[in-house]
Formats: sequence, C-alpha cells, structure tokens
Amino acid sequence: MAENKKIQIKFINTRIYIIILASLLSFCGLLNIMFFSSVIFATNFYENISVKLKYLLSAFSAKFNFSVADIAVFILITLLCFSCIRLVIYFIKSKKAGNIYLFTYRLKKTLLNSCCFLATAFMIFTLTFMPVYNRLDFMGYNNIHSASIDEDCLNRLAELANTLSDGVTDPDKAGINENTFIVTMNKLALHYPCLGDFYVAPKKSIFFTGYVPFTNESCYKSNALSPSEIIDIIEGYACSSGFVSASDRQYIAVSACLKSDNTYLKYCGVLALINTINKNYPDKNITALLNRNVIKDIESLSSVCKSSYLPELNSIL
Repeated sequence: MAENKKIQIKFINTRIYIIILASLLSFCGLLNIMFFSSVIFATNFYENISVKLKYLLSAFSAKFNFSVADIAVFILITLLCFSCIRLVIYFIKSKKAGNIYLFTYRLKKTLLNSCCFLATAFMIFTLTFMPVYNRLDFMGYNNIHSASIDEDCLNRLAELANTLSDGVTDPDKAGINENTFIVTMNKLALHYPCLGDFYVAPKKSIFFTGYVPFTNESCYKSNALSPSEIIDIIEGYACSSGFVSASDRQYIAVSACLKSDNTYLKYCGVLALINTINKNYPDKNITALLNRNVIKDIESLSSVCKSSYLPELNSIL
C-alpha cells in the first residue's frame, strides 16, 4: 500500500512537470505568433520589456572579465556528464536489486528536468531576442537610404584604402582593447540614438564568435584580430542593440568602423565597404585601383558584408 502511494505521488509530480512545460511552451508560442503578426507589437515589446531584460543580462556579464557564455557551456557539460554517470550508477544498482523501477524513475526525472531547462532557456530567448526579428529595422528607424556611388567616390575610396593600408602598423592593432570598441560604438550612437548605450566590453571566448543572446555578449576567439573578426565583434554589438538583420548589422558595423578614431578599425571599415561594393555592384571596377595588401585583406572578408546598403561616403572621404 505504501509503495502504491509512493508511485502515485511521483505520478502527480510528473503531471506538474508536464503542466509547467505546457505552460512555458504555450506562452512562448503565443508570444512568437504575436511578434511575427505585428511589427508594432514586436517593436513596443522590445522597447519596453526586452531592452530591460537585456540590460540585466549586460549588467551581470559586465561584472566578469571572461565570457559568461563560456562558463555556462562548461557548467552544462559538467551537469550532462554528472547526469550520465548518475544514471549509469542507478542502472547498475537497479539491475543488482532486480528492480528496474529506480532507474526508470531517475531517467524520467532527468529527462523532465532537461525539458524544463530547455523550455526556460527558450522562454528567455523569446523574451529578449525574438521580437527583434519583426521590429522596425535600423533603416526604418533612421530613414536611411543607400548612398550613391560615382567614379570620384570610388577613386577617393581606393586612395583612402591604400593610404590606410600603408599607415596601419602593429601598434595600431595592439592599441585596440575593450574600451576601443565601447568608445567606437558610443560615438556612432551619438548619430543614431536608437542604438542605446554600450558599456560591456567584448569577451574572448573559447566557443563563440559574435553575439551570444543568452548573456548579451559580443565574443571573439583570436588575440590578433583580423578585419573579419573586427566586423563580427561590432555586428555583435548591433545585435545587442536589437538589430539582427544582415543589412542592419553590417551597415552598423561598417559605419562604426569608418567613424572610429583608431586607424586599424577605420581600415577594417574601408575594407568592408569595398567588399560590399564588389559584391553588390560588380560593374564598379574598384579592385584595379587597390594595392596588393588591400586586395589580400579584402579576401579575408569574403563571407561578410553582403548588405547592399552603403553609408554616406561624402562624410568619410
């Protein structure tokens, strides 16, 4: 009789798990439907709720010099290994005792805990990140139209690229630190207030490159930052501001680099801009005007900067 009561209590606990799971998934599903049904709802939700949640994530991440996302991955791997070892131990004990119930109960509980954890993570992702996919985009916020290109602009852009290529030295690269990116993004935010304030430094990461939504961090892997990694970091900042479309984040990254006071960042912005022109305006023959070093550096950007939007060239040339 006592055994039946024990089993019944555990069955009730299982139902509670299922109710929690169903509630979380239903709530997230309803929100996502509303996000993708209404730009106004998605925009208002992001500005009034998601921004505050992201601020809490940023405030927490800013307290650490290392990537919180990396620590989270290590913890998850440790918990996964611990759960697997524990299940093996319960299986051996159950087999020796001739009662498989203990193992099946522990397996069921582990699976339910995992499902609840994943549902909670999905809810956090929904509240902080999903609205950005259907909110008013960066171009709409600022009434931005792509700049026109003429031969004079191309010549001046090529000349600037060649000059910066010759002027970029190792001290310029070594001079880039966490504050360089924060200052650069805050300088751009003076022109575009919708970007908000930036104060969380990019973090070196073992696992991630670019933006990590669960910790609101912009991450990078290597010590010697290549032009593509520079663009990735600043695109991560664009994502943290709620602008995640390729055209938005690439426009923001290029504009931020071009307005930077750091020579290397400015050079990366020019490279990205030329790469954008090459990919979207193949009739504009700018490559013939560039020196070997510039052409080589542009090749490293082959997988980024496919946006067709160009910053206002007259402000930088």
